[in-house]
Amino acid sequence: MRADPHYSAASRVIALGAALLVSTAPAWAQTTVSRTPAPLSGEFFIISSVNPAKQQILVKQPTEVTQMIRVDARTRYVDKSDKAIALSDLRAGDTVYIILQPGSDLALEIHKGLMTVAELQRRYLHSKP
Repeated sequence: MRADPHYSAASRVIALGAALLVSTAPAWAQTTVSRTPAPLSGEFFIISSVNPAKQQILVKQPTEVTQMIRVDARTRYVDKSDKAIALSDLRAGDTVYIILQPGSDLALEIHKGLMTVAELQRRYLHSKP
């Protein structure tokens, strides 16, 4: 009994199409998946010193951990009324909320203002206000 030549050709086309689909599926899936960037979050700090010449701010968390923060021309500074201010408006002792570039010590935004007792408890004391 002889094999049907049309069946063999059709089988080969289907097998080739399936192999092509399977081999390109990972690349297709990567290009169609929408990735939403993680929302930026910040931390409260107390400024220890400001060095405009080096574009650095030495800050301390309420837990007494210190950190050197870099700033650049893209850093946005605002006061508690959301009014634009400058690096020169920041002083040692000021409370600030800083949003850092993910994975970096570069400040994207610095918000000058007070941390409420409720926020202090929620972030650092893990107790109810």
